[in-house]
Order: sequence, then structure tokens, then C-alpha cells
Amino acid sequence: MRAQPPALGVGARRRWPAGASRRGLDWLTWGQPFRSFWLNIYLNAVLGVASGSFGGEPVSFYALHLLEDWLWAIIPIAWLARRGARRLPMLALAAMVILVEHNLLGHKELRFIFPAIALIVPLVGVGLAERPLSRKLVLALLSGLLLSPVTAYALLEDSSATSLYSALAARHPCLVAVGIVNSHFVPMTPLFTSTDFTSMQEAARADAIIAPEDTPIPPGFTRDRCVVRDRFFPGKHPLMICAWTRGQGWCGQAGPAPPPPGFVYPPAARGFIITGR
Repeated sequence: MRAQPPALGVGARRRWPAGASRRGLDWLTWGQPFRSFWLNIYLNAVLGVASGSFGGEPVSFYALHLLEDWLWAIIPIAWLARRGARRLPMLALAAMVILVEHNLLGHKELRFIFPAIALIVPLVGVGLAERPLSRKLVLALLSGLLLSPVTAYALLEDSSATSLYSALAARHPCLVAVGIVNSHFVPMTPLFTSTDFTSMQEAARADAIIAPEDTPIPPGFTRDRCVVRDRFFPGKHPLMICAWTRGQGWCGQAGPAPPPPGFVYPPAARGFIITGR
């Protein structure tokens, strides 16, 4: 009998059309093949978009942040996840890839590794199922998640930022200048419908400004409201983050289109902005 060539598995036959369709879809909609895969890494790791706009963090950021959030609970979580990884190695590999990938980027936020944390949860469950512990011991070990002051701090700071941006979004500004580099006060774009964001370099042309209270503000703006940035440890002189607005801003006048938002796109990255599609 003549030897038959090895047959492709069902998974292989399905992956090829999926990859080809993704390549074609990206090329059709965004003008470049596989753009949805490589552009995020290129903009952040090579051009430094995120770290240049929002600041960079050391490699230890995620480990220290998880330690602050979970306290002593990180020890049983790591131990149980390691046991679960023996049964679900691909799940553990996916979590590790996410963690390593985001550690290579300068700009780091805890939300970037939420997919990895979501994968760690079933690993911990499998590890716990293989070696059951008493309910009291489990509650004692995991109580760090509930007692961490960092969790309360983040919730309070997020609520301050949300209240400030929500009030501003209700006024429907066209262009907002942001003058604070803080992960909790980055532009909350889902709250806005047709608003562009830029840096303080374009503040004179904006309808509103979000910045610390002591920031020099161009003429014509009125301070609308302020919130305490650090509500958990405000101190004697808490840092206030304020919103300035003006009655008739640039968007109400005739003029050219607003410049590319420098707060997000430095000059080297502006060529990747999609226009006319």
C-alpha cells in the first residue's frame, strides 16, 4: 500500500481558515494584516505610547500590587494554583503568558492582568478540590482579600474619578484636556459620546480641563468642581483634582478639526490612527 500523507486534524483545518479570515478582516477594516495582534505590542513596547502618556512602572509592579491586594492570601492562592496547574497545564500557561507579556510593557495597571487572574481562579479551585481543607482554614487564609486596605483605597479613588468625569460627561464637551498622570483619573471614555481628549498643551483650545487644583489654567475657564484624589489618606492638605469648563468653548466656534489627541498618540504613533473608514 502506498503511504498516505498525514491528515490534518479537525482543529488544524479549522485554525487555518480562522487565521486567514482574521488576516483578511484586519486588512479590509484596518488596512494591515493581523493588525489586531501586533499593533498593541508595537505601539506600547516599541513606540512607548502608554508609558510616555501615563508613566512607566517597574517589573515588580504586578507582584507587589497583588501582594498588597491579597496580603497573606497570596501564599495559599499560589500553592493551590500550582497544584491545579498539574491538572490544567494549558490554563496555567495562558495565565503565565498574560503576566509575562504585560510585564514587558512599561505602563502597567492591574486591570491589564484581569484575564490572568480569571484563569488563576479555576486553577485554585482544582487545587483545592484535590486537597480539601477545612472551611475555617480556607476563610482564615483567604481573609486577606477582604481585609486589604489597598482594595478600599482603590475603590474610593475610583469613585472620586467617576463622580468627576460623570458630571463632566453630562455637559457633552467636545475636547477635554487632561493634566494628571494617574491610572484612576485617565479619561473614562465610556462615559462620553463624542468627546476627544488631549494633553495640557492643547488646553487653550479645549472645552474642559481635568487637572490638579494648582495647575496653571488658561484664561476663560471657570472651576466647576473638585474631588479629593486620595480619600483614604487625605492628610492635612489633600490633593484636589478639579474640572474647569467654559461657557462657549472651541467646539462652538468655526475652525479646523481638533489636533490628534497627544495625550494618547505621540507623533510617531499618529500614522496608525484610522481615518475615513
